[in-house]
Amino acid sequence: MWSSHIILLLFFTLFIKVCSFLLASYLLFSSFYLLIFYLFLDMETSKAEGKRSLKEIEDEEEEEDDEDLAGGLGFVDDDKIKKKGKRGSNGGGGSSQMLMVSCQADNCTSDLTDAKRYHRRHKVCELHAKAPFVPVNGHQQRFCQQCSRFHDLSEFDDSKRSCRRRLAGHNERRRKSSAECQGEGSN
Repeated sequence: MWSSHIILLLFFTLFIKVCSFLLASYLLFSSFYLLIFYLFLDMETSKAEGKRSLKEIEDEEEEEDDEDLAGGLGFVDDDKIKKKGKRGSNGGGGSSQMLMVSCQADNCTSDLTDAKRYHRRHKVCELHAKAPFVPVNGHQQRFCQQCSRFHDLSEFDDSKRSCRRRLAGHNERRRKSSAECQGEGSN
């Protein structure tokens, strides 16, 4: 009689130990899983914040370059002053003022406030970014997709949208990489 009780007691303690082991393993695994999940989530968030701040820095540098060009020469083009109107009723200075951005093309009335970030950043509407020639400051020019600037038409080949200088650099890099690939294949 005692032996059956002892066997039952041993079986019950073994069962409890196995259950506690399984429960501990489950808790350990789920804790590990949650830890990895939150670390990954935090890492993705910090990457996105890093990209966002890098773009903001680039925008600020471009604005500073524009200010340097205008301020360094001692004059600012009147047309650009007219095109950049203050937005909002805030009369104070600083970062709370938003400038209304419009296209650089002569007589273009496109408001870029709701345009894509690229077009706002480079101050060119979608129509003039793709046009074969655009009057800018009285000269016929074309918007270069590589430089993101307007150049005289003489700097482009035929109907290309990238200037010769940037195309030459692109072709040189392409030739260099294809030569490296052919060199690896002959080994």
